[in-house]
Amino acid sequence: MSNVDMSEAIGMLAQEKGISEDTLLHVLVEALASAYKRRPDAADEVVVEVNPETMEFSFIAYDVDEDGNWINERDDTPKKEELGRIAAQTFRQVMSQRIREVESERKFEEYANREGDIVTGIIQMILLDGGDLFGTPHGRVILLKTLAVALMIFVAVSARQFVNQRLARADEMTVPMADRLRRAFGVEAAAGVVVLAMSAWLLSLAPPNVATGPDIAYAIAVTVDAPEADFAVTVRLTRDRVGLSGMAVEVDAPDDGLSGLEVVLTAPANATIGTITQPVPLTGVGVAVLPEGEQGLPLTVAGDWTLVVNAVTPTGVFISPLQGFTIQNADGTEAVAELTTPPVVTIPPITQPSTPPNTQP
Repeated sequence: MSNVDMSEAIGMLAQEKGISEDTLLHVLVEALASAYKRRPDAADEVVVEVNPETMEFSFIAYDVDEDGNWINERDDTPKKEELGRIAAQTFRQVMSQRIREVESERKFEEYANREGDIVTGIIQMILLDGGDLFGTPHGRVILLKTLAVALMIFVAVSARQFVNQRLARADEMTVPMADRLRRAFGVEAAAGVVVLAMSAWLLSLAPPNVATGPDIAYAIAVTVDAPEADFAVTVRLTRDRVGLSGMAVEVDAPDDGLSGLEVVLTAPANATIGTITQPVPLTGVGVAVLPEGEQGLPLTVAGDWTLVVNAVTPTGVFISPLQGFTIQNADGTEAVAELTTPPVVTIPPITQPSTPPNTQP
């Protein structure tokens, strides 16, 4: 192996493994020192130095006395032909092992630095599902996805170890070896597909501790609860002042079988608006939201309004009692009823006749 070939090999390994060339050169120096010590006439200790630009190596040998001191420093650099043979023999084996060690250390540091992220993720998962991963659909899918990811990682690590251990000692890949790798990669790919499917499934599930509806502030809430009809609904309005109001209708019962649900609002006596009927497209437990804005309810008259909820439940037709709520003026003041004074009617006095009427037959 020439110096140019070795330099190119180190550059390619550094790019492929994401490791700096200085680190790989340090590994190569250690590998050459280890190979040198296996020579029959090797010194007790050796220091290998390398010039990164020319890839020229020097071996400084030392003897070790009884006190452990390094003595008799000398240049024991092998000849170019022998050095090339040593490099060719050790580069593949020792460097592969050392690269795996460097990668393991780097991965350990990476995961160690992300320890806080992992802990935060676990806490968030517990908070979202209330700690009951087995009792909620979202929690159960999370557990299945975790198992699929663990299987994928296990297969990937096992295949990597197999490749590093077996292929490093083999000059070519045998048919059984290829079949084993093909099965491992197939299982890993299948696990990856399952993980993607689980991720897509999670998008359709809401954790129990996360509100599924929009975060809207409501000013008025009217609850209709009729246990005898298995009917419970809450109507909320976004405004308690005149204007176009949003509305949310939350049905708590029945679970299903509901139809014809509507909210009827009646304005106080005025000359512009009377009754507003708003159909609600719910057939069971759920929430329907009418956004505030151009499509909002025209609560444009201040005063005392009434609300009635009509529906057909599994027990029959249901009409709620009148529920009242107050809409204020735009400035927040309450409406003042205008008192009208009835006209004065003057009744002329009754006069007595001068001669009493003749009542005789």
